Amino acid sequence: MKEIAKHSKITQNTIIASVMILFSLINAWQIFTIKVPESRLMPILTFSLTFISGISLMIRSCIKPDMNKLSVLLFTKKEMIMAVLLLASVYLIEIIGFYTSSFLLVFAIGVLLSKRIDKKIFVMIILRSTVLMLIVFVMFTLLLSMYLPHGIIY
Repeated sequence: MKEIAKHSKITQNTIIASVMILFSLINAWQIFTIKVPESRLMPILTFSLTFISGISLMIRSCIKPDMNKLSVLLFTKKEMIMAVLLLASVYLIEIIGFYTSSFLLVFAIGVLLSKRIDKKIFVMIILRSTVLMLIVFVMFTLLLSMYLPHGIIY
């Protein structure tokens, strides 16, 4: 693996930039399926920020190609678990609802990133997850009157 990485021009930044650009293009394609014009604001903002970040990261990786060679693991174990959690939460949105799925995602990532778990930290993770979901609920449902997917739980 190290021999291949020494001669490769592909860096971690190139791969991450490519994924960001691909994600932003998929996001742009999905924006056209939104029927309500007011609901397009956040996806357009997400597309713009992701696309610009991906392009700037790609340019940076081309200017300094020796930086971040693929001689080390691309993703750590925690990053892979977080990616699986994110995919699972996206799948669960239609089943259990946006708020419940997002709460579980924030809670699971909080537990995963904690160095140790005791009662105090566990309560803080639950409290942070709850406060974040309340902020999202107030902003999107009450203030912006946006529809978010509901599931079995909410």
